[in-house]
Amino acid sequence: MSSTREKQLDNIEYNALLLAVKERISEASTSAALAVNRELIFLYWHIGRTIHLKQRDEGWGTRIIERLAGDLKREIPDRKGFSAGNLNRMIQFYREYPALLTHSSGKNHAYLPEDSPQAVGKMETKRSADAISPQAVGKLEKTSGASSSGNESTISTMKDQKQASEAALVLHVPWGHNMLLISKVKDMKVRRWYMEQTVVNGWSRNVLSSMIESDAYERSGATLTNFDERLPEGQAALAKEVFRDEYSLDMVPDFGEAVKERDIERALIQQLERFLIELGIGFTFAGRQYHLELEGKDYYLDLLFFHTKLRCYIVIDLKIGEFIPEYAGKMNFYCNLVNERMREEYMEPTIGLILCQEKNKVVAKYALQGMREPIGVAEYKLNRRLPKTLTSDLPTVQQIEDKLNTSGV
Repeated sequence: MSSTREKQLDNIEYNALLLAVKERISEASTSAALAVNRELIFLYWHIGRTIHLKQRDEGWGTRIIERLAGDLKREIPDRKGFSAGNLNRMIQFYREYPALLTHSSGKNHAYLPEDSPQAVGKMETKRSADAISPQAVGKLEKTSGASSSGNESTISTMKDQKQASEAALVLHVPWGHNMLLISKVKDMKVRRWYMEQTVVNGWSRNVLSSMIESDAYERSGATLTNFDERLPEGQAALAKEVFRDEYSLDMVPDFGEAVKERDIERALIQQLERFLIELGIGFTFAGRQYHLELEGKDYYLDLLFFHTKLRCYIVIDLKIGEFIPEYAGKMNFYCNLVNERMREEYMEPTIGLILCQEKNKVVAKYALQGMREPIGVAEYKLNRRLPKTLTSDLPTVQQIEDKLNTSGV
């Protein structure tokens, strides 16, 4: 092996090590921050609940918010976060989650009703600090009952478990993230998915907002792969969690109809941080147009990554237009070559991901069946803006204003 190749491999493995250490440090910092965040969420929820009940039961109006904010600022000037705007958000937060999960004396009380003595009383300051396991989030225990009363008990238990799981997610998501989700995502099933992804991937509020705007939930379907047939069961399950059916490449500028694959590659590297966020946690960049030689011929991989959780190389091949079966054979060859020339003993088999603008699932499925290496096929969208033909049909702001003026509105 040439010294240049050894240097390339050393750099890739060092970058993977660096990313793994950074993730460990981040996890430790996150654990400490989560305990603080839980107490803050409970505090804001309790304040929101107290004001809500006063308004509901004693007829207090909205003016009390301004008065309370002013008095809090005078009484505790060193404490921030109690402006009138944030107090209103606390009320909104309580109304959104009126029975937030609490932990006291080692017992879980899922979704306490407003009139519950435990909810009305002083909230315990001691909380469970155990971190949520991403794999455990959203899983419900399956139980069965023979009688109708047993069935009702089972349904009640499942509801309690689901509510407890949702509440635990709320407590693990920072305040700003929670308010962003409340304002932008009304469907609780969709909101729950964004919470899970925030916890698992450590999304910042800006990243979360970007994911919502790009409809990440709608793009989260399973990638079409042959992983089950080509990877061990555990590795296949993890790989299917890593990849998804569609990727948003909004960071790529509009090159028009003449766009080439190399244009997209260059743009992705120029916006590498955003592209890595779109790919998900665990990806470390290894190279673009990565050069490999076989029998005197040169071969170039569009994009090469190493995944720290899968412990394998990932080859990404970008294609303009619709998927065709020949792409699978080419990717199979690339994965073989990387395994032969670059894979170390501790590494899992290389995975290939073919990114194309469109795919026929039946064609892709048949194309992958004959491949020996693990390969997935996913779509990408360069941008999600309105097409020009539709945009031209929409009224301008001036046209709307003129219409309103003439109608007397």
